[in-house]
Amino acid sequence: MERSRAWEVMDTDCLSNIFRRLDVDDRVLAIPFVCKSWYHASIDPLCWLLLDLRPLDFMPRSPFALRFTKEYSLQPFAFTFSGFLKLVVHRSQGLASHLMFPLVFGPSLDDLVFSSKKCSSLKTLVLPRLEQEAENQLPELIKHWKDLEELEMESKPSSFLELVAQISVHCDKFSGLKMFGHIRMEDSWALVNSLPKLKCLNLSKSCMSKEELMVMIEGLREMESLIVNECIGFQVDDEVKRRSLSIQNFEYEGCELRVDDAFDTHEFDCLHVFGLWG
Repeated sequence: MERSRAWEVMDTDCLSNIFRRLDVDDRVLAIPFVCKSWYHASIDPLCWLLLDLRPLDFMPRSPFALRFTKEYSLQPFAFTFSGFLKLVVHRSQGLASHLMFPLVFGPSLDDLVFSSKKCSSLKTLVLPRLEQEAENQLPELIKHWKDLEELEMESKPSSFLELVAQISVHCDKFSGLKMFGHIRMEDSWALVNSLPKLKCLNLSKSCMSKEELMVMIEGLREMESLIVNECIGFQVDDEVKRRSLSIQNFEYEGCELRVDDAFDTHEFDCLHVFGLWG
């Protein structure tokens, strides 16, 4: 009876079901080194459906990087974000459904290309601010994620219009978008025309006018959640509230019509580029 309760002899499927609920660093640095049975359970692809890399510090001299280098007997400074990404993606064996990149240490174009080829089953993708080369290729890469349902971006990419068009063509189940940036009228119409079945939209800390907001409220008729907290360029008046009654969850806390008389959209874009807004 006592032996049947021992963790090391538990069924692999049971262990995998437990380990999949742990953070990525525990699955990589703790679990595999306990015993052989735990190691085999830890590399089960079902443990790697959720790849949330946001809490990890990928700087070369961080405690996480140093411990990883030690545990896996790597040469000093051999630890890289790209190498770690390949490790966890390989363990998922193409089954990963959620991939969240860290905000500080973002993916290169090569990392995104690799992920698009090896993580074709993604349902949720979270991206930090990307370099221009990676932004430009994002619409092309989105074609590989046909099961994508939710996309979160730290900022609106320069290729936004093309990206939305590609999502419309290739991602039939797409229903949720989160980003911030300068939302222009063409962006609002692109969402309405290309993603009419969008259910959740979060544009908090963005810059847009009331007119641009109204286009989305009236055009996205299946929208269930609209979050525009701390936006600038409009205030939610009685007309906006009346037109948005069909939206189950409408959040608009802290919205301001403008910052000051000298504020313009060019200034807003510069604030985003240098990370001074939000």
